[in-house]
Amino acid sequence: MFRGLKKQVGKQNGLGWGFYTPSYRVLAELRGYIQMSMQDTLADMLTRIRNAQRSGHAAVVMPSSKQKVAVAEVLKQEGFIGVFSVEGEAKLILTIELKYFEGRPVIESIKRVSRPGLRQYCGSQDLPNVSGGLGIAIISTSKGVMTDRAARSAGVGGEILCEVF
Repeated sequence: MFRGLKKQVGKQNGLGWGFYTPSYRVLAELRGYIQMSMQDTLADMLTRIRNAQRSGHAAVVMPSSKQKVAVAEVLKQEGFIGVFSVEGEAKLILTIELKYFEGRPVIESIKRVSRPGLRQYCGSQDLPNVSGGLGIAIISTSKGVMTDRAARSAGVGGEILCEVF
């Protein structure tokens, strides 16, 4: 019984079940002790979410940016993640609570489409339909970051950031 519960809500630490304890490396990176050059911060965000859900974590912590917050807002509106928060003064930290349904992650697949080496742009009529309309594509438009459905209804195209199912 506890094995399934542990996998569902996250790792156990001194605070009890369901609390996420970041590793030393993650904390050191967030506090600025480790300087790393990152080329694609959005791909890093998606990879952290994917890895945390595969490991059964309740939350994931990462450095924050305006684009990451906008993508997290879209994921929250569509019901793929729980609440998220931005904390810190000098270095902002984005914390995202992950969602599970019956012990399985809500996000089946999350992948980056447009990348720094090969940008992918589409007009409003050419936007992809992810998994027959069950998934979403997150689009960066001139009117902000939104889903493919919202971009189609607004009549705007843009850069396809990622696909979520």
